Amino acid sequence: PYIHVLVSELNRVGYSVAVLNHLGALEKETLTSRRIFSYGGTDDFHLLVDWVLETWPGRRIVGLGLSMGGNVLLKYLGERPDRQRHFIGAASVCQLYDMLKARPTWLSWKGLGWLYNFHIARNLLAVIRRHSDVLFSSHSEKEIRTTTTRTETTERPNMQRTLSATSVTDIDAHLLRHLTKFNTMDEYYDQQSCCHYLHKITDVPVLLLNALDDPIVPELLHESPKNYASTFPNAFFVLTKHGAHLAFFEGGFIVPNTVTWLDRMLVQYTQAVEEIFNLRKT
Repeated sequence: PYIHVLVSELNRVGYSVAVLNHLGALEKETLTSRRIFSYGGTDDFHLLVDWVLETWPGRRIVGLGLSMGGNVLLKYLGERPDRQRHFIGAASVCQLYDMLKARPTWLSWKGLGWLYNFHIARNLLAVIRRHSDVLFSSHSEKEIRTTTTRTETTERPNMQRTLSATSVTDIDAHLLRHLTKFNTMDEYYDQQSCCHYLHKITDVPVLLLNALDDPIVPELLHESPKNYASTFPNAFFVLTKHGAHLAFFEGGFIVPNTVTWLDRMLVQYTQAVEEIFNLRKT
């Protein structure tokens, strides 16, 4: 629902919006190969950007990434810096930056991180169950091998352990790590994280937004955005006292306003980077 509100607000002030639905997430769409979205997979976002550029040649792009989408966006811009020429701005909201460092906090009782982990795992398992016939099928092995040059492991995704998982880390260990062909969990989390690519994003303004009371992104994960923002003049790190994970609600005695502070801020940020771009052109 929050995506619908943000898109409506951007449309209201004149912006066209293209939204990436993570591979496998739509209920009425079926997978045709043994692939599904992952924390740092940028292939699908790359296809979306290419489609936008082909459909509207010369269109200026502002990238907005929420939670995992923020990691995908910044990793996409940093892993191949030439991609930045198509963007006039980027914003990342409530993301982890470093999954390897974040992993212990997902299982911690502090801040109820384990509860959010369990809830996200339930939602992810619902997606996996819908596509289990494809994701755990041996007939798709050839298709997977053509998508990567990484050294392959002899292990296969474990259906029983995946479907009985109680945390995102269990799902990563028994399914996603194998589909993305990483040999270890440490390798998977480390190479999927955008923290290693931030220093390569130099040509576009970048907004990094987090909240201090976010139970999924504790303060120890703010080191990467702080270092990046302190080094590069086009980047700035905003840390709010409240906002939790993508909430940022305001107004209303019992029911908060439909349009949140986050919606209004992202619209204003988009307008600001467009104005800066136009000023530089003149």
